[in-house]
Amino acid sequence: MDLPQEIIYSVIFHLRHDPSTLLVLCLVCRAFLPESRRYLYQKIAHGQQAYVPYGCLMLNPNKNTQLFISLSRGHSSLAKYIHTFAYIFSPGSGGNERICGSLNASLQLMTNLKDLSLFSLGIPLSRLIQGCTFELEVFSYTPLVSEWDSGSIDLHEFVTHQRALRRLMFIEINPLDDDLKSMWPATTSLPRLQHLTGDALAIKHLLPTCSPTSLSWAMVLGGDFYNVPNLTQKLENLRSLCLHCIGPPRASQITPLINHCRNLQILHISGTPNRDFFIAGLPVVLHFPNLRIFIQSFPTEILQQIWNTAQGDLSAYLELRRTEARTWFQLLHHFQVAYFQHLSIREDKCFVAYERGAPDLIKVEAREVWGISPWI
Repeated sequence: MDLPQEIIYSVIFHLRHDPSTLLVLCLVCRAFLPESRRYLYQKIAHGQQAYVPYGCLMLNPNKNTQLFISLSRGHSSLAKYIHTFAYIFSPGSGGNERICGSLNASLQLMTNLKDLSLFSLGIPLSRLIQGCTFELEVFSYTPLVSEWDSGSIDLHEFVTHQRALRRLMFIEINPLDDDLKSMWPATTSLPRLQHLTGDALAIKHLLPTCSPTSLSWAMVLGGDFYNVPNLTQKLENLRSLCLHCIGPPRASQITPLINHCRNLQILHISGTPNRDFFIAGLPVVLHFPNLRIFIQSFPTEILQQIWNTAQGDLSAYLELRRTEARTWFQLLHHFQVAYFQHLSIREDKCFVAYERGAPDLIKVEAREVWGISPWI
């Protein structure tokens, strides 16, 4: 198929944020492939998990060495396009020597990598990043620390040498306080960190060592982080707060945040789309007088049957939220917009927005909301 080059460029440009559709197009018409590579390889993820960065091209987890072979056998130049890379170790593969060796060789080629996510890792981090020269801006990490000697952990050294690091997500499976003290000593320094995501125990250890303006708390893992010396000042500096929960957050969890986060401008609540979450009111919003943006979303990976069950509650849910948003506009003088997810993140315009002064709701893409406050 012979197509004018300007048409090829135009189509690719409009699909640059939709790598899955762009890949299908390249498989149908190879004329699009040469100019599409920079976008196809820009964001890549192996496996399926809620923590994967939004907008990644999802590769088949059962063919987890295909990319590594492609990069190491004559196509190493493709690695320069990779800006975001996520790898989810399947159960039992976290310490697989062959996979870890191939992954390390590929990571060494990704010299322009800025966003790295490693999930369910069952070996020390040094085995994967040895010889790598990238400078990360975003690092997401969920280790299985119980699977190796915590005394050999080198996470602190790696992260503190990433001088450009702006976002850090650390959620340990079955965390222990002593493990985290080894990984995050009081001397930790993350001067450029703007956004921190973690469970309560991780936040308790990390927040006093940095000054982020954005915090995401995985409340589903239990516990809280309030009883930490000098933490009050850190919370007062927060401008954005995301709460990841199963149902509506309990008052006992929210009240301390109301007392501390006086300058909050963005509040984001992410929970499972069930009836309790749909019908619960959100009076907590009115307790943040400087709030400008509110977001309500659902986890990025939700089974289709959950969505099918929730469909009957969606219209009532949106009407309830519209009524609440009107109240917020009246009582919060700085409040500008409220975003509510009403469809799966895989669907177009899966959020609606109620904006101050707008007569009707506005449908928006997940990408716009993700840019304001990412979630897991």
